[in-house]
Amino acid sequence: MTFKNLPYGVNPICRLVNARHSARFVEELKRHSGRTVESGRHLPEFWFRTAVSAVFITMLHYKYRKFTDMPTTAILVQTTLPLCCCVCAGSTLESQYTAVCRALAQEFASVNSQAQGLRRGLQPGIRHNLRDQWAATEQLVRLSDAHCRLVRLVRLFNDEYGASIFFTTAGLLLSQIYALNDIVSVVVVSDTFEATYELYSYVLDAFTWTFAWSRLWWICYRADDLTGQVHLTAKIMLENDINSYTENTRKMALDFLDQLLHRHVRITAWGFYDVNKELLFMVLGYQFGLCLICTQFTTSGMQLVNNLTTVQKNSTTSIEN
Repeated sequence: MTFKNLPYGVNPICRLVNARHSARFVEELKRHSGRTVESGRHLPEFWFRTAVSAVFITMLHYKYRKFTDMPTTAILVQTTLPLCCCVCAGSTLESQYTAVCRALAQEFASVNSQAQGLRRGLQPGIRHNLRDQWAATEQLVRLSDAHCRLVRLVRLFNDEYGASIFFTTAGLLLSQIYALNDIVSVVVVSDTFEATYELYSYVLDAFTWTFAWSRLWWICYRADDLTGQVHLTAKIMLENDINSYTENTRKMALDFLDQLLHRHVRITAWGFYDVNKELLFMVLGYQFGLCLICTQFTTSGMQLVNNLTTVQKNSTTSIEN
């Protein structure tokens, strides 16, 4: 049995994968679904990210033109165009693996729905004929096969996109840290900036932090939803009264449950950390702690500069006298 013949339909996953992948990943998808990896930015999510990124890049370009003496050509070459390339690549990768996570989660939801239907069909106290028992056994076999193949795809997906997830999430974290640090710098030394620059910096940094945070939340939400659906199947089977089944069905159910308990999957950023909702709370704590450290260093630096300036003025006055 191949993915193409499965009753749960894994073909939408292949239509959502739209980047260059390793030869192993491409071969695996082609062998199971008869499709190759498609290129194309046809996902609405990608165009939404691109539109918001275009607003961010435009605001940053305007900041350099308005408040610096750099010519437009220099701004385009040194800032705008490289940032456009980085944002486009990051948006493409994020759209790809979040879409794959969503499609895989939907397929696991179908498997879980079938498992719940099996539980209702084999409720204790209801007498089942031989035909119902064979149907339940065949359904367990299909569920086990489909779940095993989907878990294999999840692990291949994690191996394939691990580096991409790491670089994009690390880039989003750096963007948020930079925005917070810039806000702290402007607040501490606000006397040295114009009111227009200060206000525009607040707006741009708030937009940058919010956009980066929403993108990171979306990645963690999709990855956490996928892993939750993978492990939900074991929870559904554990809630069944397997001992009340007939001998053949009970043996198949116990084998399936034993396999489920060993199919633990994790979505990681290249093995450095798990990508789930817990990461969001960790990131918030690190960011606010770093914000306090930046505030302390910036304040201490300004005090040191003021003290040196005062000492220099006093020394000059003493020499003149």
